[in-house]
Amino acid sequence: MAKSTGNIDSSLFESLQKIGVKSNLRPYAEVRAEGWVCVDEAAEASGASVHTVRNKLNKAVKDGLWEQLDCRAESGKHMRAFREKA
Repeated sequence: MAKSTGNIDSSLFESLQKIGVKSNLRPYAEVRAEGWVCVDEAAEASGASVHTVRNKLNKAVKDGLWEQLDCRAESGKHMRAFREKA
């Protein structure tokens, strides 16, 4: 079963990459250098579960405290990164 990534279905996204469609998403390594963090990395650093961190970050975005950015993992998969608003 394909993992839903917002409004982008990951299996469709990966299929498009295989046929040469270029992504306009910035690489995670690039946005990480600007202070963005992915859910997995935040969970590992905090010791909390990925589920808990994802829920808290999504709530912080909804509350206007944090912002989110769609980006591309090194593997080419779509991912979301988060950072606190300045």
